[in-house]
Amino acid sequence: MRLFLITIVSAFLSFIPNKVSAFELHCPQDYWLDCGAEIWDLSQYGNAYYSINYIQYDAGLAHVQYHLSSCNTGYITRTWTVEDQYWNLHSCTQTLYIEGGDFKFSDITWPLNDLHLDGCDANAHPNNLPAEYQRPSWNYVTCSQVASSYRDQVFHFGPDCKKILRQWTVIDWCTYTGGSKGIYRYSQTIKISRDEAPIVSCAKEISVQSTRCDSAYVSIPGVAIDGVSCTGDYSVVHNYTHAISSSDPSGMYPVGTTTVRYSVEYACGSEVVCQTNVKVNAPGPVPYCLADLNVVLMPQDTDGNGTIDDGMVEVWAKDVNVGSYHPCNNNMLQFSFSADVNDNVRVFTCDEIGYNTVQMWVTDYRGNQSYCLVNINVQNNGANIPNCEPDIGARDIVSGKAMDEDQKPLTEVFITVKDRLPYYEYVTDIVETVDFITLDSFYNQSGSIIYIYDTVVSTDTIVVDSFGRINVLNLYTDETGRFYSNEIPINRNYEFTAYKADDMSLINGSDLSLLANYVFAGGEFNNPYTYLAADVNEDKVVDIEDYNILKDLINEEEDEWPQERQWVFYSEKGMEEMTAQPLDDSLSEMIEVANLSGTGNKINFMGILKGDLTRYEATTELQSEPVLEYRSVLSEETMLFPNPFKNKLNIQGPEGVDVQVELYTLTGKKILQRTQTSNTELEIGAELLPNGTYMYRMVINGEEVKAGKLVRAN
Repeated sequence: MRLFLITIVSAFLSFIPNKVSAFELHCPQDYWLDCGAEIWDLSQYGNAYYSINYIQYDAGLAHVQYHLSSCNTGYITRTWTVEDQYWNLHSCTQTLYIEGGDFKFSDITWPLNDLHLDGCDANAHPNNLPAEYQRPSWNYVTCSQVASSYRDQVFHFGPDCKKILRQWTVIDWCTYTGGSKGIYRYSQTIKISRDEAPIVSCAKEISVQSTRCDSAYVSIPGVAIDGVSCTGDYSVVHNYTHAISSSDPSGMYPVGTTTVRYSVEYACGSEVVCQTNVKVNAPGPVPYCLADLNVVLMPQDTDGNGTIDDGMVEVWAKDVNVGSYHPCNNNMLQFSFSADVNDNVRVFTCDEIGYNTVQMWVTDYRGNQSYCLVNINVQNNGANIPNCEPDIGARDIVSGKAMDEDQKPLTEVFITVKDRLPYYEYVTDIVETVDFITLDSFYNQSGSIIYIYDTVVSTDTIVVDSFGRINVLNLYTDETGRFYSNEIPINRNYEFTAYKADDMSLINGSDLSLLANYVFAGGEFNNPYTYLAADVNEDKVVDIEDYNILKDLINEEEDEWPQERQWVFYSEKGMEEMTAQPLDDSLSEMIEVANLSGTGNKINFMGILKGDLTRYEATTELQSEPVLEYRSVLSEETMLFPNPFKNKLNIQGPEGVDVQVELYTLTGKKILQRTQTSNTELEIGAELLPNGTYMYRMVINGEEVKAGKLVRAN
């Protein structure tokens, strides 16, 4: 047995070569490829081979694995495995690295900037914008995944302007790594505005008479704005630094002219401007003059024949002054008989025998003027001037006064004296008539008869046209409320009427509250004069129409009183018979004088200021002062909104208080009355209240606390 084993081992060893053959496996090199390179035929990047005893053999097919992202970037491995002659496995791997694409900022086309859209509710979504303003676009770059998004920031500037800052972001997911690489940003600005300018109206000039020497408080009416902004209301600012607020320029103004500039902003930075010249007139001179002056004519020999044939007396304006002064300075004053400062002397002759009413004007160094009336009685006494009479015939002295119900004088009342019958002026012509008279006749040589004539020319004056003229005289009341005239022919029929300029300074919300209490709550007036003042439209009825007109006048939504007047003047004598219901009385606004005689006539008027209800109800107001204060608090806390509204109204008021809401048509018809707890919601159906404008009242505990206009607009 041992010999056998030795023999086998010996035989085996005899077959082992003296040197083992070399085996080597060779892999192609690794590559770094750009995105887009050919990656499906990988043989172009080499193949593996192996060698035995320096003889090369093909390693066969590789095992390929793709490690690529959705962007086609990453790496690819090619692995070859070969078994040598001794059944040993050998392997090697080639790696192909693929880098991302080259997408950059310059490949992006961004939407245009600075777009302006007109309108309050313009749609700024990119799909609704012009094409060049919509979205970013970009060039296609291989191995890139590009997308965009945006974010808006909205900023409001004024009532009609908003701006959108749109931040666009473009990202390439194939190169984005979390930092700034692969992400790009761009800002786009979009402006949305309502470009229609509102119509702004303001008083062109406000002139006040100051009682102080340096300044005066001036109440400036609000600016009227026609137009609705995107956010509801426009705001008004002004440039007067001493005003009570930035929106209300009322306040103390110096003597002279101050220009107040209002500005209303609309759209994006545009404005509408309106200017008011506020003129504060310094106090003028205070005139004091003789009430009556008797002057005597001095005899005159006008033709130098030694016989007195006329009379004359000279009166200087300064001679009828009895202490006129200026309250602000001691500067010299000028005296004249008219607004012309050079008209400082009057000459009276026989033509002015009797009473002559003249004006003595006082003028200060600034040109401010005032006057008083003087009755100059021209007399022909001791001079015994023959035939010394006025050349126009007898004249009557007419005098009178204009007072309020308390017999306080009303100054600067315009009195019109109108002759009821016209004067006729005639246009005449002269007509000539020619008559022929036969004086003789004879026959000539041919046998024809010849006549000798004489002509007689006669003329007649005929009326070819006539013109009727109305004699009208205008007078003014002085500081005492009186007026005079001796310029009216007697023995004729006259009509006297009175007019005075409007005065809104005495009208305020208290007057409106009194009128509302009467119209809406069934209240009564304590003074008969109040009914006349409350009949704003002069239709003999105090109703909701008077309330609406007065409210519009106070709120400056209307600037003209009905019948073009605020003061109404009545015959003082007729007012003595006024009843407790004066609107039912036949009160005359005209004083008629028939066949004016030379005995003198007193023409007296009483003036009523429409809208000034508190003048006559003052006692009631003083007694109810705590009630008014409580109403004021309730008015501030009570509100009906929104206005305009669609279907629902919010009722705001003091906590836990029942608020009665009443709605009226503009003609005064009540169409709705609801009582609800404050701070609740009131829903009104369209079938009950169509679109339109209505009046509303809010009542708490039987007292009106707020009233106004309400607009429904779906």
